Amino acid sequence: MIVTRSLFRLAVGAAAGYLFAVRPWHLRWGADDSEVHGGMAGDDLIRVPQHQATRAVTIDAPPATVWAWLVQLGGYTPGYGHAPPPSHPQS
Repeated sequence: MIVTRSLFRLAVGAAAGYLFAVRPWHLRWGADDSEVHGGMAGDDLIRVPQHQATRAVTIDAPPATVWAWLVQLGGYTPGYGHAPPPSHPQS
């Protein structure tokens, strides 16, 4: 009975620690106050959101370079439409 009570207290403590310390950090990871409280695309579509999270990454590169990288990650290859090129030659 003592072990069960101790495990319950440990679980409650871990859940409280996550809710009050870790979760707020997760919901705004990498974003500063102006990004968290500023407007974003699509804010006019939903007036009262049920969930809100703002995450950000700072990249030290010009926007054109970042955009080209994002397009490449998305699988778009010029000359092949929106599908990546075949990984093996066609026979």
